[in-house]
Amino acid sequence: MSFDPYCRLFLHADVSHSELMSHCRSLLGGFASGRRLTTPLLDVYLKESENFDEERFKVEKRFVFARYTAEVDARCTPEQLSTRYTTGSDTRYTADPDPVEPDVDENAFVDCVCQLISGLRRLGVLVVASCDFEEKVIEKTGWNWTFSSREHPPVGP
Repeated sequence: MSFDPYCRLFLHADVSHSELMSHCRSLLGGFASGRRLTTPLLDVYLKESENFDEERFKVEKRFVFARYTAEVDARCTPEQLSTRYTTGSDTRYTADPDPVEPDVDENAFVDCVCQLISGLRRLGVLVVASCDFEEKVIEKTGWNWTFSSREHPPVGP
């Protein structure tokens, strides 16, 4: 199975979008503009979740109701980016019938995503990752949602 350099993060914190984006930028560096953060390795698209429901989040403890989502992809070269576009919040499409995937070091990508998760948790943000490498997220950050571990550990300083 090939590595898919993609991760969706569900994030919950009582902060504005711009404050959360500022936190992400301080943790990863790069350039932020609107909803997008670009680093040498990652493209992070941060937005308020269409499913945000504070009451359901608190009662049901389901991260699908978290306040924000972030789509994290490996950064494409300008040539790759010109053939790729996104429609909707769940599906990535490409103009080319063969999807263009950037050349990326799997370990570097996973480490960078986990650095973002750990850093945000230290700042008090609840974070759950949905990706093909969730076991590595657990190993490197100490926790991720599973059926046997649904309660987010304490966050913050």
